[in-house]
Amino acid sequence: MTPKSLHEFRVVKQVKAALERRQLGPPERSLRELERELGISHGNLKRFLDGDRGVSLEAFARICEILELELKPKQGNKRK
Repeated sequence: MTPKSLHEFRVVKQVKAALERRQLGPPERSLRELERELGISHGNLKRFLDGDRGVSLEAFARICEILELELKPKQGNKRK
């Protein structure tokens, strides 16, 4: 398997898209409001959304909980 950049993973793309939808609202939120809601610093959240860095597993889990996201296997994905 070819190593992927963090931001190429489908789950990271899905979380980033959910964060962007949450920011756009309704109600529309500033990046600062979103940071306070998630408990993540401005720099860390901005770098994550910009694709410059990842966030800790703890922060990623917190984002998923707050946005009510779940990890589920893809339908029809049967690995041998």
